[in-house]
Amino acid sequence: MKRGACVISMLMLFAVSSYATTVQTTGPVKTDTGPVLGKLIGEDKSIVVYRGIPYAAPPVGDLRWRPPAPATPWTGVLEAFEFGPVAPQTPNTFGGVAEDANMSEDCLYLNIWTGAESEEDKLPVMVWIHGGGFTIGAGSLSRYDGTKLADAGVVLVTINYRLNVFGSLAHRWLTEESGVHASGNYSLMDQIAALKWVKRNIEGFGGDPENVTIFGESAGGRSVSLLIASPQSEGLIHRAIAHSGALRNTSDTLEARETLGLKLAEEAGVESLEALRALSWAEIPNAGAHPSSPFIDGSIIPRDPQEIYARGEQHDVPLIAGVNADEASYRLVQNGPRTVQAYRDYLAEQYGDDAERILRAYPVTTDDQAFATADELGTDSAMLLHARRQIRWMEKVSSKSYLYYFTRVPPTSTGKLLGAHHGAEIRYAFGNFTSGNTDDILSPARTDRELSDAMVKYWTQFARTGSPNLEDLPRWPAYEARTGMYLELGDDIQVGTYLHKDRLDVLEEVVYRTLRGE
Repeated sequence: MKRGACVISMLMLFAVSSYATTVQTTGPVKTDTGPVLGKLIGEDKSIVVYRGIPYAAPPVGDLRWRPPAPATPWTGVLEAFEFGPVAPQTPNTFGGVAEDANMSEDCLYLNIWTGAESEEDKLPVMVWIHGGGFTIGAGSLSRYDGTKLADAGVVLVTINYRLNVFGSLAHRWLTEESGVHASGNYSLMDQIAALKWVKRNIEGFGGDPENVTIFGESAGGRSVSLLIASPQSEGLIHRAIAHSGALRNTSDTLEARETLGLKLAEEAGVESLEALRALSWAEIPNAGAHPSSPFIDGSIIPRDPQEIYARGEQHDVPLIAGVNADEASYRLVQNGPRTVQAYRDYLAEQYGDDAERILRAYPVTTDDQAFATADELGTDSAMLLHARRQIRWMEKVSSKSYLYYFTRVPPTSTGKLLGAHHGAEIRYAFGNFTSGNTDDILSPARTDRELSDAMVKYWTQFARTGSPNLEDLPRWPAYEARTGMYLELGDDIQVGTYLHKDRLDVLEEVVYRTLRGE
């Protein structure tokens, strides 16, 4: 039986004890809701993976659009052999799940990879928060397999959390019943609940609950940045890594989001919260594309997180932050400018009266330059500019921060089309070149393997100590605005200074003035 009572046979215990010593060699690992049994994996069977452990109650029925409730304890032993269901979402193979994925609102599960031999090991813990725009994705995607990171000496945790309309809906009905005059941001509440579960239970898997690194990409990276600013994650985070996830699009107010919720209820034709909770995924208007970015709810995000960072009131934790060289390519590949005139028209549409100023910073003189320059501009304005600002704000706390710039073009069909695209760095950070996707790196070059080995070492050393530096790798200087030092992760690993500084200085004035509505 799975996720319920079961009896462990002597054969199972014999099989476990026949391989390398692990935390479960002498039996299942105890958690505060019941014991769990995992599977031995890896070439020498030195890693145990636990799949589909519930960290909260299923958020269904009356628990839909409520803070996550405690998981129900089970009797017997949970055979954590299969991943739990993924959050309902529109299938999307670029960061999401396939059409045949097992989807359910009952999705609050986490997965653990560990090579610890006993509880006494107290290995650093890394908790991965998947990306997907808060609308798609899952912690069980094969590209997030934690075997390589566990081999490097950490306990790796991946999580699911509520997405799209289930993870973000705000409505005055929900606000009124909440008791804290807030609603929405259920995705962040789930992530915090998972971190609390880790705090309570990870020692049994050989992890150190006092040394937890959160890391994630895109929406996962933005979650990392927001959790650093949330008072409700105090004491749960000790280090942080934000891949393509600096603060952006997080200044909506509760009132504005309640208005969207009111419109949704009207379109659904319901007049009560009970009726709204009774709707199926298919019956909720635009469920998969409901505005899902976290916002200022007065509770999880008490006020504008940009203000929190600017005042140095975020958690004082070491941070790695960075972006890829071609972040904007996937957005531009269909309709991006490919002639000088199209590029000028694009600037006029995007920047209005500032178009000529942007053109001087990002000039195009031939048609061949148009798409690549638009990609550079889009990457700088949407990603790198915000990463620079956030990492500068981190200088207001005592912990050090580190900036990276990923430039390796993966040898895949997507790499040929999109360059060092959004999400390209993930397979390198996890050491997973083949993950069951059609766009896997089936024959990684020596450069790919060396870069991946280096990133795994940098990431796990940072989790271990708060500094990514090791003697056998190029030194990665901490970021300071006065020096602007960063590490390029590409065909070569090398230190640079003032990444796109002159261009970013122009964008800083134009973009932030526009965002302020001036």
